[in-house]
Amino acid sequence: MLDESPEKSLIRFLPDAVAARRCDARMHADLADSLRQLLEQLREQIAPAILTRYQAQLNPVLELTESGQRISPGAFAAYYRIVLALLDDHGNADQWFSLLQQCAVPINQLQIRELSVAGLGSQARVSLYQQALDTDDNIRFGFLPPDATATASARCRDSIQRGLALMARDAPELVAEFRALVGEILLAAPHGEPGSMRFDGVSSYQLWGALALSVAEIKSDLEMMETLAHEAAHSFLFGLMTHEVLVSNDDSELFSSPLRPDPRPMDGIFHATFVSARMHYAMRSAHDAGNLTPAELVECEGFLAASRKAFTDGYALVTVKAHMTATGRSIMDAAAAYMDNASLSRD
Repeated sequence: MLDESPEKSLIRFLPDAVAARRCDARMHADLADSLRQLLEQLREQIAPAILTRYQAQLNPVLELTESGQRISPGAFAAYYRIVLALLDDHGNADQWFSLLQQCAVPINQLQIRELSVAGLGSQARVSLYQQALDTDDNIRFGFLPPDATATASARCRDSIQRGLALMARDAPELVAEFRALVGEILLAAPHGEPGSMRFDGVSSYQLWGALALSVAEIKSDLEMMETLAHEAAHSFLFGLMTHEVLVSNDDSELFSSPLRPDPRPMDGIFHATFVSARMHYAMRSAHDAGNLTPAELVECEGFLAASRKAFTDGYALVTVKAHMTATGRSIMDAAAAYMDNASLSRD
């Protein structure tokens, strides 16, 4: 562990690349510690030959994390699958240890990959990522590989690059934090079944360092910048809740969400409320930088108004219904302070 109470030194609202890098380093250190503890617990439970094989398979992960390198988000997903398999009387643990070893790959710069065999290297890794992304027991989004013959992936990839360039120009602190938190952007397609829930962007606590975007969504540059800020804000919160949850409400309690049409647990409402404030920050930064065209200014002001309303609605619910922990309250207070100080005349 890097700190007995690491969240306290990381809690702030404004983007901070230094704090984000510390958060990412702590997540990698925690993964390595958890893997060591897991192997130690297995020492008296499995045959020595199997233990030796597991040790060899996780050694590459330990070597990379101990050298301070960021590794593929798939390693985090494989860890979750290993734990679930071992809880199920060691069922299928072998395949997940093998995938853990395959995911021991350094990530030195932001990667934009298709959620496909071509993008990730094997069907096993595609399935691993799909399971890590689709974690809602009530709604399945069905993340699918994009059509290899279509132009949607290329269009989405170009849109992401333009959104990042806009963020770098008008919100450099935000793009620096984004790159510190996100190592992979996955391009995926919705399953398209009639009446099914479509996704726009998704982050998952099981896939630290990654986010998925739908290739079916066509966005303006401002909208893509806002989407990237949105998903990075989820990752920021995931990094702060490894040692203490943000709210202690039971997940069976569902509430109206400010950002989604379906009822959500309070943890989801908390996330949506904080994320709305970060979306506002992104658009306010673009607005105040003075580089937008007249048409973009109109679009930006619409986004500002929408994110302020989403925050106001979410915050009213959180303050009344959420059982916030100390960490959760500090985070929400920081977001509320930003929104209180934001220029009302411009949104």
